[in-house]
This record gives sequence, structure tokens and C-alpha cells, in this order.
Amino acid sequence: AAAAAAAARATMSSSHLEHLRSSLELMERYENAVVAQVDKKPRTTKQRVWQQHAVRNLAGEIARTAQDALDTYADADGAFAAERAAMRGGDGGGGMLGAFYARLRATL
Repeated sequence: AAAAAAAARATMSSSHLEHLRSSLELMERYENAVVAQVDKKPRTTKQRVWQQHAVRNLAGEIARTAQDALDTYADADGAFAAERAAMRGGDGGGGMLGAFYARLRATL
């Protein structure tokens, strides 16, 4: 399950911002799964052990996903900052939509 989640994260993210959003969403899903596991009351010792393993595995996934989000925030290569600047319009052109409308005006 962990490998499938990591593969899904890698293929779903087309931009750094989308990758960050999906990481935060995935952490929330894992947190909800932990709550669902803890809400179940195991009847036997074996069920309690399995529940503890499931919670431990989910906590590990939360930690890995959080580290992935922190790495994106750290922005070692500067790509995340460049992406935000392009969306914000760091060149004064009004961002993504500003560039679109400028090209549209040029064709009219």
C-alpha cells in the first residue's frame, strides 16, 4: 500500500504546488485512517496487536509524506519559488492569466 501511494504521488503531481497540495491531502487521509483504526475497539489481543501495527504503519506514512512536503517547501533547486513567481506574475505581467490576456489582445 505504501509503494502504491508513493507511486500515485509521483505520477499525479504535474507541478510543485500540486505535489505539495496532494502531499497535504494524503496526510489528512492517513490521519483520518488512524482515527478510524483507533475508534475500533479490538475484542481480542490479536486484534489489538493488528490494530497497533496498522496505526504504526499509518504514522510512518504520515511522517514520510510530511518529510516530502517539507522537502517541497525547502525548495533546494528554486523551482517551487519560480513556479509561485510565475503564477503570481513575478515579471509584472499579471501572472498566468495576465500573459494569456496579453496574447489575446495582441491577436484581436
